[in-house]
Amino acid sequence: MAAEIILGDRGWLAPARFRWAKALAWLCVLTVVCILAFNLAADASLRLAALVSGEAFTSRAAAAPVDRLIAVIVGATAMLIAYAGAVRFVEKRAVPELGLRHLVPEIGIGLVLGGLLIAIIIAPMWAAGWVTIEATPITRIAESLKQSVQSGVIEEVLMRLIVFRLLWRAAGFGPALVAGVCVFGCDLSASRSAIKASSGSATCVGYRSNTRRYW
Repeated sequence: MAAEIILGDRGWLAPARFRWAKALAWLCVLTVVCILAFNLAADASLRLAALVSGEAFTSRAAAAPVDRLIAVIVGATAMLIAYAGAVRFVEKRAVPELGLRHLVPEIGIGLVLGGLLIAIIIAPMWAAGWVTIEATPITRIAESLKQSVQSGVIEEVLMRLIVFRLLWRAAGFGPALVAGVCVFGCDLSASRSAIKASSGSATCVGYRSNTRRYW
């Protein structure tokens, strides 16, 4: 069984007056720390790749797809390290939520559960003729993998390990669930289609209301 969510009750988050306010402040600080870690590491990776290839670095968008993929992997790794280090230092605890012991079996469960929830959402839309489903060839493998790492690591760290966990610490499970889903849905709506946004939000609701685990 995967590790249960640890909200934090030591260090900065130890029981005290106004712990809710301290949790919200820590949410903001930890978010900034993790985003900075990702951006600095990813940018350094792209600049190093440009230096090795003998080309001038202009922007992330102008970099080669493989270089962008490597940069996202490097940035995601830096984000995880930053999160673990910050939590150990400020919350005075271990970080079992990033443990790899249950990673492989829980990936399989997550794929099945996620696919089932999305199918339940999309199937009625397809049956009603609101959407069409068709095969799309994958021609940009590096870009697809990059997006998978972004959604599977970066978004999950920010939305679940930081926003959802610390809102739960500050206000309780219910308010944290509602606020987290709203933020997650807005993020999807800004970057993807409305259907994907509704699917992502509903999947988020289904998973988080039925399990209190990270994996």
